[in-house]
Amino acid sequence: MKWLFLLLFPFSAHAWTGATHHLLVDKSLASVATKWNLNAPVVIVPFENFLVKLAKENPKIQTRADFAEWLQINSAAPFDALHKSEIPDHVTTPLQILSITSPRPDDGRDRRLAIDHLEQFWFGRGTKTVSQAFRHMEKVPFDLLHPLNTFGFPPGPVGQATQRAQIYFDLALLAHRLEEPYWAWNFLGCALHYIEDLQQPFHSSQLIPPLAWKGLQSYFRWGFQEKNGFLKTLTHIASNTHHYFEGYVEMMLGGEHDAPLSTGALWNDALKGKDIFEKPLSARELAKNIRDFSNRYVYDTVEAVLKLTDGNLLGPKIYTTDFEDGPPENPTLFFNPDVFHRTDAAAQISRIVLTNFKYQGTAIRTIVRSFLNQTESKQGG
Repeated sequence: MKWLFLLLFPFSAHAWTGATHHLLVDKSLASVATKWNLNAPVVIVPFENFLVKLAKENPKIQTRADFAEWLQINSAAPFDALHKSEIPDHVTTPLQILSITSPRPDDGRDRRLAIDHLEQFWFGRGTKTVSQAFRHMEKVPFDLLHPLNTFGFPPGPVGQATQRAQIYFDLALLAHRLEEPYWAWNFLGCALHYIEDLQQPFHSSQLIPPLAWKGLQSYFRWGFQEKNGFLKTLTHIASNTHHYFEGYVEMMLGGEHDAPLSTGALWNDALKGKDIFEKPLSARELAKNIRDFSNRYVYDTVEAVLKLTDGNLLGPKIYTTDFEDGPPENPTLFFNPDVFHRTDAAAQISRIVLTNFKYQGTAIRTIVRSFLNQTESKQGG
């Protein structure tokens, strides 16, 4: 039966690139930064400052390894390192901290985790990134009203992205209570990472039927000749499609590759605003709402990406976003030569991203406002 589970979940461990994570925070909070005091001075301090205070509250946590075990993350990852632009005892701001730390959970902290074996089973257990996949993704429950978007096994939700968002939100509140503001904002930025990941439609679903069909066709066209095997070919096609969407979005937002930036400007504007979701929600409830919202666009996103690229993602060539501190591979090299089909697909992707970014901007402001409400009320009390 294991082949079935692997078939249903050829995954990618990443959602947005680091540059996109930065932008989501910067644009979403720009309009409220002054009013919410997000430009106030915060002193940068090493992780040890927070750890010493945490150890007094929880004697079982005395070292960074103890903390990693408690938080269930990989102790070998640089989860406690400051960004290269951050210097201890220098001053920064909450907005800058959130921007810098929102990509940080991709630093390896969620890789190679020997926990949650049953859940990892559904993510093709055995690779170094499988635990990051189940930490940064979450399949929605199957819904008869949306069968193509929600298809998968098991029929219930699978993944931990919403849970991790809540864990880091609670950790931010704890750091604030221990009077460590730098690390409070650091952990809140990490919470934002999982919320931002869930806004990427591929991170709220499994392998939907149209993509599985393309994988099957690719196997018979070239996969078996390359001795890839059916599952490896299928995973390759799913990964290409997933990564290409991310690379295309980053390019249109104004990355290093030439592109018509008017679309990216519209997406940037969609993130901006001052609105929040008025109904009180926990971080996990908010993350679930984002997951469910983005999932409604999975089928349309896959169809649009395949139309935008014609068959250029369906061959043995790998599209990659995994460049060290660099931009993703140039998406224009994979464009459909038919300008009419390409334009139609680009317009469809534009509508999807525009809608999702509008929701994302509101969600980011909502969770930051919730953190401020809870910390300010405790200060007042």
